[in-house]
Amino acid sequence: MRTLINVSRPRFWLYLFGPALIGLAVSEQPLMYGSNARILALLLLWTLPANFFLYGINDLMDSDTDSLNEKKDTYERRLATSHRSYVRIGVGLSVLFMLSGFLLTQDVTARLSLAIFIMLGFAYSASPVRLKARPLLDSASNVLYVMPAIMIAAACGQIIPSSAVVGGWAWSSAMHLFSAIPDISADSQAKLRTTAVVLGAPKSLMLCALLWSVSAGVALWFFSFSIVSMIAVGYAALPLFLLRSDRESLFSVYRRMPIVNAIAGFALFLSLLP
Repeated sequence: MRTLINVSRPRFWLYLFGPALIGLAVSEQPLMYGSNARILALLLLWTLPANFFLYGINDLMDSDTDSLNEKKDTYERRLATSHRSYVRIGVGLSVLFMLSGFLLTQDVTARLSLAIFIMLGFAYSASPVRLKARPLLDSASNVLYVMPAIMIAAACGQIIPSSAVVGGWAWSSAMHLFSAIPDISADSQAKLRTTAVVLGAPKSLMLCALLWSVSAGVALWFFSFSIVSMIAVGYAALPLFLLRSDRESLFSVYRRMPIVNAIAGFALFLSLLP
């Protein structure tokens, strides 16, 4: 059981459950909707089920690159051959849980966002599409991390502005690219053509700065000079300070990003509450 929980990457749950909470926050009455059994069930989909689905497929499809990735020796774990059958069953059950979301809401936008998440979740890791091996599309496909916010907001009767969706998309794309930079060596050895591999570390960091600048611009548009927008500007500046850093330094920063992202997400959540 512990192995199966580890596959879901508990420290990364906030990347799906956090946006779902953001979707709840933009509703006019988050406390009322948050106590609604249907909305609560939709929120819970973005904990273990969605994360096991997303990362379980990733682990099943990435045995080639994981065997070469030093990150799997310390920060994460490689999927043991003896556990693969259990993970397959877990992914199947996770898919069933995710599909139940279509029964929990009648809203077209909510259903569409859930469908996009499921399709991109498969397409990112699984052949023949395998978006993670297609430069630019690997990072762009991380728009899937915006889907929980769109879905929950729509289920509560609200539509997230398209500019905010673009800002979230830019942020998640930059975060994905940033996380791929420490993997350049391992991915290159595995002949995995990611955006980071194609561009190299310095240009990848510059692209991260550009994408996070887009999200910072959106934050400034909606929140003016607030703590949220200042945090967003900090994200845009971070890659520029790391341009001369080696792989170990970049990985050290990457390991701390879940904490930074949790603080940023909490600030955004509080700012959106009525």
